[in-house]
Amino acid sequence: MVEESDMSAVVRILPSGHQFVVEVNEPLLQAALRSGVALEFGCANGTCGECKARVKEGEVRQIRFYDYVMSEAERRDHTVLLCSCTADADVTIEATEAGGPDDIPLQNVRARLYKREHPAEAVEIVYLRVMRGRMLRFLAGQRVSLKLGGMEPTDMPIASCPCDGSNLELHFDLSNSGGLNARALAGFAKSDRFEIEGPRGRFTLDESSGRPLVFIACDTAIAPSKSIIEHAINLDYSQPIYLHWHTNQRDGPYLHNYFRSLTDALDGFHYLPIRGPVSADTLNALPDLATVDVYLTGGEEFVAAAQETLFARGLSEGRLFIDAFNERPSSAPIAD
Repeated sequence: MVEESDMSAVVRILPSGHQFVVEVNEPLLQAALRSGVALEFGCANGTCGECKARVKEGEVRQIRFYDYVMSEAERRDHTVLLCSCTADADVTIEATEAGGPDDIPLQNVRARLYKREHPAEAVEIVYLRVMRGRMLRFLAGQRVSLKLGGMEPTDMPIASCPCDGSNLELHFDLSNSGGLNARALAGFAKSDRFEIEGPRGRFTLDESSGRPLVFIACDTAIAPSKSIIEHAINLDYSQPIYLHWHTNQRDGPYLHNYFRSLTDALDGFHYLPIRGPVSADTLNALPDLATVDVYLTGGEEFVAAAQETLFARGLSEGRLFIDAFNERPSSAPIAD
């Protein structure tokens, strides 16, 4: 153990070499997630032991009680729980990270409503808090199956980033009368208890690419793109990020002020609201499509038309990532 310090520390992870900064008295797991590092964890409260790591260099300090019983062999091997320890000076740990969607287990959690917003006539933003001190482990861009009472489950992309798996943001399209969208139109109640199964989906950031990121989304299909954008920002992604948000809504893009604020705060972030479909003219605001990765979300018709235009303008087929979820029936099974 070391004495408490008033300075942040740098944590290096083996074998990946990823690094993140931990603030004073901040749990190592929380600091890693905040920085976009997808460390393995389960309960995040010291019970399951899935966030175990080995300290290779330096020392850590326990700041939270935990129930998990560490074996003598683990103690001799300098094994710690990342959810229960912090670092007061630079440290190197050996820990497991998710390399992709296949490394994220399917989970079942319950959640309750803690806030809702109505930013546009046809949009309801719902914020859910996972119950019993648990967290949902997911990758930015993934989705979940959301169920309320005896209603059919609805496939929903998560709009928030994985840095906080306790609080989930979901965007409901009130013009869609299927599943929970209809209930969202009537209004959720504080007493509602949601069942969440997930995550699923492969619409996730290719962190190994290093190419400029282009996001093209239509209406509430902005949700998974928002999650990935926030994740890339947490990663301090060095390449430019472009967002083209297309809308057919009378109110326009319902998070316009939020993305304008990112444009003002970040040198490499470029946001363009567009009314109508993707066209050769709208793509003129982007760099050479042969040099970028494009993340495309929307209804099937929007995606099909945009895909044709993108390829005609030189985008490589292998650099297009698609989630055409908006027109999927609400009760349809979710494909991986």
